[in-house]
Amino acid sequence: MFDDPIVAEHELQVCIQQSPGFLECYNLLGDLLRKSKRFMAADRVYLDGLSRWPKDGELLVSYALSVEAQGCESNRAL
Repeated sequence: MFDDPIVAEHELQVCIQQSPGFLECYNLLGDLLRKSKRFMAADRVYLDGLSRWPKDGELLVSYALSVEAQGCESNRAL
């Protein structure tokens, strides 16, 4: 959607603030943060979305991917 990740992050944050019932904004922002290895921020977004839609498969999978990536990252340090 955007070529600039900073602009995309800002727009998705605005989307969540202005339309907190729009599920896709949570997943897109979480994915953007996860893919840029900002896992804590991504997890907060996913968990906020999951607090509203606890059975949403897309959010659950995205959150699981974040947790998995963090496990892989911490295993590299060992």
